[in-house]
Amino acid sequence: MPFSYDTQTTPRDYVCTVCVAQGVRLYRRSHVVLEAIFLYCTRCASDHQRCQPTQNDTQIGIFVAAVPTEDESSYWGYSSVPERGVQWWQRLPTEEPAS
Repeated sequence: MPFSYDTQTTPRDYVCTVCVAQGVRLYRRSHVVLEAIFLYCTRCASDHQRCQPTQNDTQIGIFVAAVPTEDESSYWGYSSVPERGVQWWQRLPTEEPAS
């Protein structure tokens, strides 16, 4: 099934680089070329930056919400994310459910 903002699915490689969390909100460094993007879950980004998410949860220190393009070729710039992408990202849980 192709990735779409209309579903609750995430792209196959939308995984935290540190702890391998999947299906959750991920963050990335701002102003980094695609080949150098590493994804971080809320916990790993907070640990790395030693701070908590901003009030609207879209930033943690130097990390910003990692919203993939629907064709999975890249990630939207922080101020360029379409509303459907914002809504998709906000629907994702902040952490994986306890097993």
